[in-house]
Amino acid sequence: MWPENPLICQLRKLCGSSKLFLVGGSVRDLLEDRVMKDYDFLIEGDVFNFALGLAARLNCKMTLNRQLLTASLETKWGTVDIACARRETYAYPGALPSVSPATWQEDLSRRDFTINALAVPLLKKGWGKLIDLSGGQKDIVGKLIRSMHEDSFQDDPTRMLRALRLKNRLVYRVEEKTFRCMQRDWKYLDCLSSARRFKEWVLLSAEAGLPEILRDLYEFGGWTKFLPVISYTPGMTKYLSEIRIPEKTSGFRPWFLYLLVLLTLSQGDPDYFISAWELSAKDVTGLTGTLNLVRQKNLQALRKREQLSKMRKLPLEGLYLLYRQLFVDQYTWDEFYRGVHFYKMPLDGQDLMLLGLEPGPLLGMILERLEDSYEKEKFDKKEEGIELAKQLIKEETP
Repeated sequence: MWPENPLICQLRKLCGSSKLFLVGGSVRDLLEDRVMKDYDFLIEGDVFNFALGLAARLNCKMTLNRQLLTASLETKWGTVDIACARRETYAYPGALPSVSPATWQEDLSRRDFTINALAVPLLKKGWGKLIDLSGGQKDIVGKLIRSMHEDSFQDDPTRMLRALRLKNRLVYRVEEKTFRCMQRDWKYLDCLSSARRFKEWVLLSAEAGLPEILRDLYEFGGWTKFLPVISYTPGMTKYLSEIRIPEKTSGFRPWFLYLLVLLTLSQGDPDYFISAWELSAKDVTGLTGTLNLVRQKNLQALRKREQLSKMRKLPLEGLYLLYRQLFVDQYTWDEFYRGVHFYKMPLDGQDLMLLGLEPGPLLGMILERLEDSYEKEKFDKKEEGIELAKQLIKEETP
């Protein structure tokens, strides 16, 4: 049952007298015969020296977090996360924990859910027996998500969102007492930093079951604390379930698309997320530009070139939302994307430089006026654009 591969062989060679355990979701997935894509290990000892030695042996990239006493390695067998056995204290709800080395027993007792508090020792010549100090194996059989203690969500409010992700990914139920604690503790989401709130949205958006997760977020009582300016409607679940992230479209960000969808369906105000999640200036421009265009009632009444010009300025996710709303019955996504992406005026700045213009404000201004004229279908061919450019240059040059 427990994994055996060259990675495990290298770990055995390095562990020496240190106690090393496979832990958490890795053990849970193996018990349920799920494909294990990543490895989670716990070590009683110097996690950084151990990780450095493993990275050297495997010749792979490594990231260390000295504050949280963790290391992460990207190997050909998947991501390997190694954490020092530790205890955690929280200065206030929602704060990042202060950690210090501890025994493996203390580490297992401070985890989020019983199903993630299982461990299997890695021995020099094999695997030890399953360690279950909190009844996690029984909860796996019963398909229950049970928190380790009553104040768990006050310590780390993101655990409530993790519970919803696990519920839908694993098809589990939230245990009754844990459910009541969640209802009581949603208010602690307000204590999270902007970066952590944004990270949680990214994690939710990466889940295949996002529509069901959002429904649970509403029914469990956490919607107004996590998405306060968006009014929930049952139709959101249906709409989101019909969206398929386009394949073979590099750089596509599900979190951005789903945020656009929710704001569009609810007519919500994007300013909250711009501030609360501290979005970049580029994302702010993309967000507001997409919403303005999606909410523009007469988009299809514009000239074809005007439509294309406006759509070319959208981020990829905004363009896909517009396609879903207005053009899905006319084109495939690939046809639509190519039609917008490869649209351009038949002359460019290089052509203006051949007419004698130097790079600078005048060239930029002439180019903008040409683009405006092209959108309004005042010329079609490159030769016509050149003649118009000559006229504009004459007007603007003393």
